[in-house]
Amino acid sequence: MGRPDECAEGAGPFTTRLTWRLADGGSAVWESRTARRRGAFKVRAAGETEHRPQLSDATTLRRLRRLNVIASVGFTIGGALFALGAVFTRPATGSLVNVSVANWGTFAGALCFAAAGLLQVFERPYVS
Repeated sequence: MGRPDECAEGAGPFTTRLTWRLADGGSAVWESRTARRRGAFKVRAAGETEHRPQLSDATTLRRLRRLNVIASVGFTIGGALFALGAVFTRPATGSLVNVSVANWGTFAGALCFAAAGLLQVFERPYVS
């Protein structure tokens, strides 16, 4: 992380939990799934013994919900296009039309998956 007051946890390059010190001496904990799906993180003020959950503001929650819906639709469409591509790759069919449909279906499915995955970069609440 580069700063001594931050601690990142996770397997390999994937950060699943981030803990950092706040200016008032407390700490905040960001957990990937909870933050991306619910816009929540945990905060412990100086002198307190336990973290308490804190939701992001209404604007951030609306943005997270909208991104989650768009990403899930993208993954669903991508999966359907991958399935369509698989249908047209049966060994019994050898025409160029079927090969073309399979290739374009797979390519379009990959684009949908990539776009939905890219949206997840923006699924993060902001802590002030």
